[in-house]
Amino acid sequence: MGDALDLLESKCNTKGQWEVEGHYWTPIEKNYLSSKRSLPNREVVDWGWSGPNEWITLNAVRVLKASGRLNL
Repeated sequence: MGDALDLLESKCNTKGQWEVEGHYWTPIEKNYLSSKRSLPNREVVDWGWSGPNEWITLNAVRVLKASGRLNL
């Protein structure tokens, strides 16, 4: 776990935020919910395309706090 936590800590920017590094999903189309089509890797949440992301930051902080590497 140490290597994984080291990597997570290294991804923090100078403002204490974690940034989007890429994506594996595509936003759903507006008419997707009313259609019967199956679209792989579609997501209803916009996780962001680049820059700092509050959800990624929140999850990173939770992991580091639970591991004892972050004292808030």
